[in-house]
Amino acid sequence: QILVGLFYKNINDPIETVFGRTQSLTLGTRVLRPENLGNAKNFGIEFDFIKYFNRFGIRANYTYTNSRITTDKASIIRENPDDETSELITINVEQTRPLQGQADHIANLSLLYKDIERGTDLQLSVVYIGERMEFVSPFLNNDHWSRPITVLDLSAEQKIGQRFTLFVKVNNLLNSPYELYIKNGRNRADEEFKYQTKDDETFIRRDNYYQSYRLGVRYKLN
Repeated sequence: QILVGLFYKNINDPIETVFGRTQSLTLGTRVLRPENLGNAKNFGIEFDFIKYFNRFGIRANYTYTNSRITTDKASIIRENPDDETSELITINVEQTRPLQGQADHIANLSLLYKDIERGTDLQLSVVYIGERMEFVSPFLNNDHWSRPITVLDLSAEQKIGQRFTLFVKVNNLLNSPYELYIKNGRNRADEEFKYQTKDDETFIRRDNYYQSYRLGVRYKLN
């Protein structure tokens, strides 16, 4: 079967995760906290497909979401733009951006094998999550973004008799890392910094989760 859907959402005061300080823009402890920053609008399209060929099957899903929210940002500029020695001042500007945590593109594809008579169930799944904003910064063009990520998982189950099921699950076969960056380059392009390889962005963080394995047996009581 094939399903296609359109959606539109007007979200009042969505909760977003903000990276800021406890006292003011520049004073206090750095914290991550939930805040309501304004109203957001989401619209998009979703495709869903599933088809079995005897014991083999394929399942696919793709969602495109256009997400927009307009919020106030702090921008630090020179009081006199033509004088680099003039005093630094902070002004408020409006910026329209995606909603925190919302990726434009999300897709998944699963290859399936199911044999009811023998009690065999296999699934190979790949999930793609596009670029998304992870933390909102109070400063202009200083939000934290995560890079697109593709994750490949494998799972298998085999029934043994009427009550036992042997299962195995392998996650992140591709060793896909989680990376954060800011879409704003370094102030001094002529200086070298470790792990900073692009002039138009600032690399923040990389988490390596590697592969994980689970092997077990389930027992059905009834």
